[in-house]
Amino acid sequence: MKFRNMKPALAIAASFGMMAVVGQAAADEPLSWSKGAVPANAVLAAGTKAQPMHICRLPMPDKNVHPGKAVNGNCYVGFGGKEIKKPLAEAEVLASSAPVGWADVKGGKVPASALSAGTANGVTMHFCRAKHEGKTPVAGKEWKGNCYYGYGGKEIKTTEFQVMGLTKVAAAPGPTAPAPTTAAAKPAVPAAAPAPGAATGAVAKAAGPAAAAPPAPTAAPVAPAKPSAPATPAPVAKPAPAAAAPAAADPLSWSKGAVPANAVLAAGTKEQPMHICRLPMPDKNVHPGKAVNGNCYVGFGGKEIKVPLKDAEVLASSAPTGWADVKGGKVPANALKAGVVNGVAMHFCRAKHEGKALHAGKEYKGTCYYGYGGKEIKATEFQVMGLTKVAAAPAMPPKK
Repeated sequence: MKFRNMKPALAIAASFGMMAVVGQAAADEPLSWSKGAVPANAVLAAGTKAQPMHICRLPMPDKNVHPGKAVNGNCYVGFGGKEIKKPLAEAEVLASSAPVGWADVKGGKVPASALSAGTANGVTMHFCRAKHEGKTPVAGKEWKGNCYYGYGGKEIKTTEFQVMGLTKVAAAPGPTAPAPTTAAAKPAVPAAAPAPGAATGAVAKAAGPAAAAPPAPTAAPVAPAKPSAPATPAPVAKPAPAAAAPAAADPLSWSKGAVPANAVLAAGTKEQPMHICRLPMPDKNVHPGKAVNGNCYVGFGGKEIKVPLKDAEVLASSAPTGWADVKGGKVPANALKAGVVNGVAMHFCRAKHEGKALHAGKEYKGTCYYGYGGKEIKATEFQVMGLTKVAAAPAMPPKK
């Protein structure tokens, strides 16, 4: 996936120790998996080069693939209260073509720039690591605001941990987007069936003005099932402890009732801009949409909801943003999350209405939904937003 930069580089706190990468050649998806071996660019989760802990993954009885830790030729994954152990020859090891870093999680809130590690019961997992008994960092999976990892034959759960993100995403500057041609929308009452949404901080030819049916809400996610036949637990080698890195600030923020100086430009021009806004919807979630001409428009329940900008929030970013095409409904791991609904992550998206002007909306289950002409439009050809540089702490240096 390629992220194209849409605005000049903005300074990030010097404590992150990074340089802007705007103007570099576009990069493919930085994460990859190597079957049965540790590649040269394997992600070092903890430990040292001499005694490393990498990140691996294994298929579990819930039919999902779960990440864990790779040490001493084995892969260990916490699942169903147990620590599942398999030889590395039967697992996959994570590699990255871009530098990675770790950020502290506070109050269970995962930064939007954290890398996705997959899903379980429709809920996004992230790569995490936590200090076992306050000492050795151990790699595992974040799920619903907790970090789960295997240790000593058991699955350990903790609320104090770090998640992984990229410290740099190569991106090329993109052309100025065409000016939006949004028609003034009539306020509408949302249909009974809710569309996706819930914010944490988120190209297609629509078939005319006809309303598109929103995706049906899914059942609330349940905890992963216990494995039917867990492997015999085995002791895990303890890598050398690593020093904690300073926490990284989430680059996204929301401004109530006004367009801030660092507002994200989703489309249009400086003279005729389209920004990203969000509004609370009747499903009790907050949904992203487009901010144009002093109003916020959000697609919901087949309608386009219009509210004055003073009653909405506008998205801002302290780091440059870019856009990547989505093919086959597969959203890249480093796309920025716009929230969740029914346990499913949403992302910021934009699509060309009837192949012309770009309109900002929300991605949900591989589809982009945006408001236009009083209706909610559904698009399967669209782009999602990511950072061209992620504000993440450098990888933890090992203690000696």
